[in-house]
Amino acid sequence: MIVKPSPFTPCGGLKLVELGQRFFPPGVLQVLSGDDNLGPWLTSHPIPAKISFTGSTFTGKKVMETASKTLKRVTLELGGNDPAIVCEDVDIADVAPR
Repeated sequence: MIVKPSPFTPCGGLKLVELGQRFFPPGVLQVLSGDDNLGPWLTSHPIPAKISFTGSTFTGKKVMETASKTLKRVTLELGGNDPAIVCEDVDIADVAPR
């Protein structure tokens, strides 16, 4: 399994994989970080049989288009809603508009 974090938040993705590697045998869970060229390279490469993507509709369409050339199975989560944890001491009226 290869995780490719967003180029805008690479540290979060790297940490997630680091934590996940504790539960999988060595080599099963890997991470690749890179620029905007890495995603199309991964989705068009012949080896991955399945692509799961969470992100924007715009990028999801690109993922589907590229992955379809090698008939990969694709799962897209394009909801655009980002979950958040709001602690008890937060001023909801201040935070909600953000």
